[in-house]
Amino acid sequence: MMIGSGVFILLFLGGWNPLPFLPLASVLGWLAAHVSPLFLDPIVMGLISIGVFMGKVVFFIFLFMWVRWTVPRFRYDQVMKLGWQKLLPLAIGNLLFYALAIAILQLGLGWLALAGLVAATFAALAIAFKFPQHQSLS
Repeated sequence: MMIGSGVFILLFLGGWNPLPFLPLASVLGWLAAHVSPLFLDPIVMGLISIGVFMGKVVFFIFLFMWVRWTVPRFRYDQVMKLGWQKLLPLAIGNLLFYALAIAILQLGLGWLALAGLVAATFAALAIAFKFPQHQSLS
């Protein structure tokens, strides 16, 4: 769980930065200007970056444990059914949506084409999740 949390934080949540779009250097520069110039010391900056990263890791370990202890366990056949019938089509749809959206933006087809893509995606999702899946006879 520690390694998984650390990799998730490094890839998606900005690592040692407080927020993915807010660098630690700008936060510490603001703190040095308004609170104390001690925040510009490299040792303090390193300790704060380690503290931010470890705080995020502890939060995600707590979140993983909380979900694991709260949600009931699924049987193997339930997980396979969820993966094949719901998550795989959703992942393929997500891939197609972003590929088409990037193509529309790069070709400069305009916002009308992008709005049509979004509408078609919502319609496809509604149709895909509205109809029940066939149950096996076993």
